[in-house]
Amino acid sequence: ATSQTQWEAIVDSCSKGEATEECQKALESGSKGFAGYNVYNVYGTCYSQRPPPQNSRFGRFGGGVREIPPCLDAFAAVTYLNRVAVQDALHVKHLKWDICSDTLRYRTTVSTVESEYRFLLSKGYKILVYNGDNDAACPYTGNDYFLRKILGLNRSGPDWQAWTYTTDVGTQVGGHVTYYHDDLLTFTTVLGAGHMVPQYRPEAAYWMITDWLRGTKLGQNNGILS
Repeated sequence: ATSQTQWEAIVDSCSKGEATEECQKALESGSKGFAGYNVYNVYGTCYSQRPPPQNSRFGRFGGGVREIPPCLDAFAAVTYLNRVAVQDALHVKHLKWDICSDTLRYRTTVSTVESEYRFLLSKGYKILVYNGDNDAACPYTGNDYFLRKILGLNRSGPDWQAWTYTTDVGTQVGGHVTYYHDDLLTFTTVLGAGHMVPQYRPEAAYWMITDWLRGTKLGQNNGILS
């Protein structure tokens, strides 16, 4: 976790529009607070003894692409996807699969997708943007800032409204949703989910996608198939 003092130091030194030495030091200090946390699900269990080898620090502050971030449990996925029968069923070559690899060389091709969002909205395409609210790798605050401050979209309804779905034990809060640009863009969090939303909250993810594909407001069907 990051203390309020560390957070304020990051905000003060890194909000000047340039990468300064002061900003880098503040980020490095703040990153130490992630030790022992799964940054993809901050309230989840830390799996530190599962193969393959893990970074000592979160990747964006150091470490190679090949090493997975700390606390992330990739053991089941690596074991399953290296089975010959599974690779045959997927019609892929027999090869050693890893969750992270240096085989693919990633490079930044664009600095922002602002123009893509504006184009899609201008053509009337509907967009769903969602984040698990336990994800510290890609926190919902970043998408919230992008939509409100960078794109400057106007809300078309209440801000941060809870949506629900029904289970056999009662009504559950699925997350909090805000609609923008005459309801063309839906921005929602998924309560209790990490980075891989369907993995952590499969039922909430199902109803989020189902309602959006139906063209209804999230939670409007109240978790009932028709």
